[in-house]
Amino acid sequence: WALIQTMSNFGWELKGCKFRLELYGNDFGELSNMCGNVNVSPWLGEEALIGRLSSADILYLPYWFDPDRKVDVQLCFPTKFATYIAAGRPIFYHGPKDSSVSNVMERYSVGVSCNDMSETAVENALERAIDIYSTGWASYVEGVHRARAEFNQERFFDNFRWLIS
Repeated sequence: WALIQTMSNFGWELKGCKFRLELYGNDFGELSNMCGNVNVSPWLGEEALIGRLSSADILYLPYWFDPDRKVDVQLCFPTKFATYIAAGRPIFYHGPKDSSVSNVMERYSVGVSCNDMSETAVENALERAIDIYSTGWASYVEGVHRARAEFNQERFFDNFRWLIS
């Protein structure tokens, strides 16, 4: 968890902004007791989760850097992305540049990307996010709303019907 290590190293505060990480799910093991800045909540249904996520400043989307997962990263797409879009908040994508997620992040301008695991890269990306946040997320929130037109259940079923016809 490069993000947690980086934030721990700078005391969970950067450029005057305090960080807290909220994790939702049942399989976080040692992260539950890591520090007071990480809160682990149990799994929530989609509607309740979207409600909780919609109050966050930014949503963290990690993706595999493992070279053995290269094909997955390029061809698969995490359902978490659509959930984040439904929550209407900017995304902090942390994964390879050559990925399906990175392409969509650029196309819709829905947040900040970090394409490296190094502490310096994570810190620089967080600083970019803070700078953007301090001037307002307006362009990113607009990108999220544009992406909602593509990443929703109705669009999914339309595309699926087209695929099988």
